[in-house]
Amino acid sequence: MDVINFAESMVYQSGDDQLIGDGMIFSGYKNRHIGAIHTFQLPHGWKVASTSFSHGGEWMLTTFSPLANPKIELRIFCRGDKVSINDANFFSDLLKQAKEQVIVLKPEHIMEMKNVLGPTVGDNQYINLNPPNSRYAARCNLLQGRILHVQKRPVMMIEGLFTASGDEVTKFLNVYINVNRSGQDVQEVFFQAPLLAYQQYYRQVRIVLESIKWFDT
Repeated sequence: MDVINFAESMVYQSGDDQLIGDGMIFSGYKNRHIGAIHTFQLPHGWKVASTSFSHGGEWMLTTFSPLANPKIELRIFCRGDKVSINDANFFSDLLKQAKEQVIVLKPEHIMEMKNVLGPTVGDNQYINLNPPNSRYAARCNLLQGRILHVQKRPVMMIEGLFTASGDEVTKFLNVYINVNRSGQDVQEVFFQAPLLAYQQYYRQVRIVLESIKWFDT
């Protein structure tokens, strides 16, 4: 298997210059301060759709999609902005409580972590109280949230529905990773797909989640 490190620009490319996953292991971002993920396995037939990053190394976003359906997106996002201290402390404490059991999130948990969730998922029915048919209604409807372990590391996992412009609805799964244990530096694994295709590709995304190796474990 080829190991691919985006930070060092080591890539395997197909004939049409698109990076292709064929059971390969992709290396995470080299600098630990911009992420916790070291490596993961990309499902067969997926490609890197796009990569963008700051030259100073503060943030990096890579989007993967299957060749068969480019509307399916799996994003690995290392944020540049730090989470507010209050939200970060709440997030960090909640992760510490998880130990080996799953914690089901309640609305009050969601409201305490608006900055952890970010501007997209943070615009949900618990935080945004505008009527559903309002121009300023919440774009995300959260279905469930849990604190659980991915490869022995506690993370927050949120599943819900996202309404984009034009009223197109997609289903998403967001995984929030506490990078340096303080809760202020967050890495996200974000998967979204049209409703009818979500379950099919979710099985493939599980390959990624179950194959993650962390820098510090």
